[in-house]
Amino acid sequence: MRVLLDVVVAEGGRPYEFTDIQAALAEKGVKLSRARWYYMRDGDGPLVTDEKLLMALAEFFGVPGAYLTDPDQRCRIAWRPSWSFSKQCGRTK
Repeated sequence: MRVLLDVVVAEGGRPYEFTDIQAALAEKGVKLSRARWYYMRDGDGPLVTDEKLLMALAEFFGVPGAYLTDPDQRCRIAWRPSWSFSKQCGRTK
């Protein structure tokens, strides 16, 4: 999650505030408390696998849902010169 937050700044934008994310998710019917956001951002805690929340966050950040929801998918995010994400998936040998 922190990588997604950092990309915004790297692309010259202002960092997202919790309230920005909370409001956008609320429009989709997804509730996000500040405590839950900290768990999600840090990747720990009991609720970090909530698929509905993860899909809403993926949509907010403009990445494929599998980036946040599919731990079995061996994907990595690669930087491009434009600082955009590209999804590279494949089998590892």
